[in-house]
Amino acid sequence: MMKKNHEEWVSKKLDEPENRPLRITRRRENLPKYLHPIFTGKGLFDLVAQASGYLFDYEELETEDEVGLVSDFLQNLQDWGKVSDDLESGERVRASFTLQQELERLRIAGFCVFGASETRYIEGGTSSERTPFSTAIVKVMRQDSPDIYKPENQSEAEQGAAPNS
Repeated sequence: MMKKNHEEWVSKKLDEPENRPLRITRRRENLPKYLHPIFTGKGLFDLVAQASGYLFDYEELETEDEVGLVSDFLQNLQDWGKVSDDLESGERVRASFTLQQELERLRIAGFCVFGASETRYIEGGTSSERTPFSTAIVKVMRQDSPDIYKPENQSEAEQGAAPNS
């Protein structure tokens, strides 16, 4: 009886799909070369609305006011991204307008916002497939940051920031 139980257990275990650890992977060809300046609330909303993950960053902050401004902005951005699939058309317009106002407050305070999208992959679990997902990358920088790439022969819209600076 004990042998039969063991054989049934082994058979059942062999039939179960392997449960490998989950991990997120990146591909070199999907890495954005630069983060692009974001000037509109709609552009910012569209970036986070199509994303399943977020990578937010900012430069060192110097005052409590800056901490409040940047932390509120990034939290609101993440919140809008998370609920974007549930928003009706009019609510999407209002969300974009709200983000436009926040971009303006950041601009007045001496900051600018850069962003890009990157496709990453989830691997592992019981699936042998790699599942792609979009990650919104957003960075808040000081307008005078030396990390902002400003070639002399490009317009402001073509300038960018290195993603990992």
